[in-house]
Amino acid sequence: MMSHMPEKVFQFEKEQKAYQENLKLIYQNILEQKRSQLDIWKSMDSKAGIVLGFILILISSIAICTLHHLLKTILLIPLTTSDICSIVSIYPRKYEDAPNPIVLFECFKNETVESSIEELCKQFNEDYKKNTEYTKNKNDALKLAYSSLIVFVLLVLATTLI
Repeated sequence: MMSHMPEKVFQFEKEQKAYQENLKLIYQNILEQKRSQLDIWKSMDSKAGIVLGFILILISSIAICTLHHLLKTILLIPLTTSDICSIVSIYPRKYEDAPNPIVLFECFKNETVESSIEELCKQFNEDYKKNTEYTKNKNDALKLAYSSLIVFVLLVLATTLI
């Protein structure tokens, strides 16, 4: 019966090592996903900023041109919609990120490394889910801004053909 004991200890140590390696792998993967998510936000903000600048130039051009007031109003509607959507897309939202290091230390100072990484993974996962929802909202606003800009271009083409 004693001869099986070292085998069980070895098996337990092997499982423990595999668990630690998996935990580290999951943690690194989550960090990479969060970095990617933040890069997406920065990209969307840049695109929205470009659209916003372009729209403001178009609005000022329409304001000084000699079109009929009704036509100006019709052209300004999609531009204003696109402008508002771009602002909504840029509008700062809280990017959920890792907990404050001070709070992190206080929460985990008496814990094992594995349990701390487990808890961090859970928190990162929750933050990632929240950020995914924010990303979807930003993306939807940006798509609407693009769509409104396309409507404006179509209206301009239609008025030039008339």
